Amino acid sequence: MNFILARYITAFLLFSLCYGVCAQELPEHGTPFGAETREHWGTYAKFTVKDFFRDRGRWTWSADVYMRRQSPLENNTAILQEPQRLSIRPWVGYQIRKTAGLAVSPIGFFTTQPRYVIDGDEGRPVEREMRSTVEFYTDQLVGNSIFTHRYRLEYRRRDLDGSNVGPYNSLRFRYRIRVRKPLTKDSYYANNVIYAVAYAEAHAEFNTFRNQNYLVQNRNFVGFGIRYWDWARSEIGYIRQYSPRSSQIVDVTNAVMVYFNIDLWSQLRTY
Repeated sequence: MNFILARYITAFLLFSLCYGVCAQELPEHGTPFGAETREHWGTYAKFTVKDFFRDRGRWTWSADVYMRRQSPLENNTAILQEPQRLSIRPWVGYQIRKTAGLAVSPIGFFTTQPRYVIDGDEGRPVEREMRSTVEFYTDQLVGNSIFTHRYRLEYRRRDLDGSNVGPYNSLRFRYRIRVRKPLTKDSYYANNVIYAVAYAEAHAEFNTFRNQNYLVQNRNFVGFGIRYWDWARSEIGYIRQYSPRSSQIVDVTNAVMVYFNIDLWSQLRTY
């Protein structure tokens, strides 16, 4: 019980740190929660494959492809019309135990269009990024619900098309808590189970090119999923993402989020 309590205290302290760093960046304008918000609409889709290098082993490999589409400025309902991001990222991991593991993505490739929120955004340059990531994750069982705590540290190297300044280097810390609750069966890992899923995630970035450290993003997701087999599942839901554009303006993305997962890890992690 003390270990569980320690996890919650750690999560609270990490969020408090992110908020405090953000508040330090905005002393003249208050916190981002009092800033002007501007709505943005889109569709996100992520495809992930996970497996072990050998049967009964602990070393794992995985890869994910992430695609984002967005609406143009003149039509918020056309949420598939314009590109916003495409990323490809390989992973190597080690399963410490059924409920915890480490993973490293040595390099991932990201191409990102600007978010089309205000006039002038469509003329902004495309961003190219190479990203290296270290991740630790651990599961916590509460009844038949599974809470997953994920901690990520990312090194980001970004450049803008046509720019003679850069590349820009930064470190970003991310914490996410996710809960999955089976609805039609007793276990989240049962075949043909339908489940509810929700998560919240905060991102704090520490960079050298602007000499500012702050909370750069907050994501909140709620949806439903279905597991076809013990190694394949999909989820669909709504994601709301806060991204500060400046000390006075926050972009708020509203998007349909779809996940497709081929997950051979689940065969080991069944509780």
